Amino acid sequence: MAEDSLHPNVVFATKFGDPTGDYLNAFTALVRIDGLNEDASRLETILTDLRDNSDTWSPWHGADIISYYAVGHVTCLEWHARSRFADLATFAPSALKSEDLKGQVSEKVMIQLLTQGASVANLVSAATSVGSLSKYMGVFNRVIKSVGGTRDA
Repeated sequence: MAEDSLHPNVVFATKFGDPTGDYLNAFTALVRIDGLNEDASRLETILTDLRDNSDTWSPWHGADIISYYAVGHVTCLEWHARSRFADLATFAPSALKSEDLKGQVSEKVMIQLLTQGASVANLVSAATSVGSLSKYMGVFNRVIKSVGGTRDA
């Protein structure tokens, strides 16, 4: 990585945490997944209508591209969790733990973050990996508990 290039988490925090664009929120996640669902439905209809079933020996399960929509759905769920984690860092910073920043905030990254005018809350969100159901539920458990909820999601 070149000395003057921005850390990927700083790029994320700057690009998606910008309040003028306001992309790091639950509404954006819902709009993205709604558009993805509409697109998948239209594509499935088109491909099913074009399919000639007269010469097949097995049931058709759809074109391979349809299965990639599942990846898109997971990405929307990760976006939703990251946006809620950014809210947690913004509105309840005392709920953060030192491991939320461990390995993510070096002096260089902090200087880049400040230079770009991005928030630490969005950096924490950018650094949060939501690669499993347990991580996803863990984010929401923390958010729910921080607002006084008593049950695990």
